[in-house]
Amino acid sequence: MENKQTRLMTGLALVLLVLVLVIRLVDPPAEDEQDPSSSESVADLIDIQPQDVITLHLVTSEGTLSAERSEAGWVILAPFQARGDDIALDDLVLLVDRLQVEPPLTAADPARYGLDQPQAKLILGRSDGSETVLSVGVDAPVGGKGYLQLNGDDVQVSTTQPRATLTRPFEIYRDRKVTSVAASAVTEMQWTLHGSADPSADSWAVVQRDGHWWMQDGRRAKDGAMNALLGQVGALKFETFGSPTTKSEVPHARLRWVDEQGPREMLFLVPDPLGMYVLSPEGRSGTIGGFDALELAASDVLEDRLAPISPSSLARVTVHWEGSERTWRVEQNAWTVDGQPDPEQGRIPMELATSAMGDRRAPVPSPTVVTAWVELDNGYEVIRVNIGQEVDGGRVVQSTQGEPPYLAPASSLDLVRGALQ
Repeated sequence: MENKQTRLMTGLALVLLVLVLVIRLVDPPAEDEQDPSSSESVADLIDIQPQDVITLHLVTSEGTLSAERSEAGWVILAPFQARGDDIALDDLVLLVDRLQVEPPLTAADPARYGLDQPQAKLILGRSDGSETVLSVGVDAPVGGKGYLQLNGDDVQVSTTQPRATLTRPFEIYRDRKVTSVAASAVTEMQWTLHGSADPSADSWAVVQRDGHWWMQDGRRAKDGAMNALLGQVGALKFETFGSPTTKSEVPHARLRWVDEQGPREMLFLVPDPLGMYVLSPEGRSGTIGGFDALELAASDVLEDRLAPISPSSLARVTVHWEGSERTWRVEQNAWTVDGQPDPEQGRIPMELATSAMGDRRAPVPSPTVVTAWVELDNGYEVIRVNIGQEVDGGRVVQSTQGEPPYLAPASSLDLVRGALQ
């Protein structure tokens, strides 16, 4: 029995000795150093803002990332030359600004905390010529903390672990946006699908007038489709960088537009299993995904509503058909019809605004007589469509906005006539 107890006590003593050695090796604070897990108050490491920084060098095991701020934003100079991601690079400065630290570990040996060969070193050059150098060592074994030095001073314990953020791949600091475009500044657009068997169906050009988009021949285009296309172009991101190995003298497609910078164009070079190779207006090339969403045919661009107007703030609709007339209005947030409460609360005017179609694809003669019309008013714009003589499949209509005449199909005429019943 005594031998068993002796062996048990000896084993426990050995386990205790191993635990003590592990603790000392993982984090061996000297007797004259402060405990990094102490509950003393923390303080901001330094006050520094992105606008104060004009150069940046990030040194990690990957190498050295060097960037400088230009009037247009960050530019990466090494290890590759590229437009920098302004948000990602500014976030490096904000990371330093937001660091909080505990009191310094005075007289601590930097090597014991991985600071003789830092995991990452961030050098920020300010506009006044001064530099801020942040060196990051290993993470603390407990507490989610890290060890660092600012400008080579005493070792400090941060309340977070910046090492993981600072050692991310340099590629994330490259700006992947293909180009910048503000939809509100664009006044013209042209899409050309080269090699198309039917250029009139696959290519188109539009101009903006009075806040709306119009085909070059005067027909109304879809405002929503044009604005959505510009939004998609502005959101395009390079998935890979570089030029296609197989080049063609003629690009697959071309998108041109005019904005505050003047005429600009994006070339869609060669389809590839990785995506579509594009050449941006700024001269950068690479692949993008989602090209199919950009490829609009002329039929996708043409407005297909009889009287295109935003229904969200529709205030009045008047329908006149061969001597009969009715008017719907919004009065005190409720619909009326001919001055009386509308029992259907605007169903008919909303249906006319959203479901009455007009076919602008085929040319039709101008109206020789006008026996009916529809007028829609949303408070800041009035659109009136005059309804003329019968033609195959419907009647000729013409908007007072000045576009060429087009066809109102029978289904739309049924909606207009039905509004008076």
